[in-house]
Amino acid sequence: MSPLAQQPAGLHFTITWQQAGELTDLAGSLYTEAACCAQADRWTAALMLISGSAEAALLATACVFEPELREMGLWSAPKNDPTRWTLGQLAEVARKAGWLPSIQPSAQSEISQNSTGGSVMRSGLLNDCGT
Repeated sequence: MSPLAQQPAGLHFTITWQQAGELTDLAGSLYTEAACCAQADRWTAALMLISGSAEAALLATACVFEPELREMGLWSAPKNDPTRWTLGQLAEVARKAGWLPSIQPSAQSEISQNSTGGSVMRSGLLNDCGT
């Protein structure tokens, strides 16, 4: 059961369980659209949609774990409203919370080299389009 569904007395959540579900659905829909754009070689559209998908997923995750983020000092004024956070701010919170892996310089070089000839992300997107 989700932390939002089990909301103990005294804890505050910025969004409702229904809104968290809607954000999760949006993240999935945007990901699917990104996959289809990638299949059609529409990389700019795919990049924009996958960024929106990541933002919706990170926002939903941050909101579900709001009490833990507050406890860790990652949810503080003046940015108490995560719906106003940028994708960069959401990613930074996720990184500091330990939700995202650290990328070592050697791994970054490998990703850059792969991006010119069919990166891991590019091939992953193609597989989700169903063609």
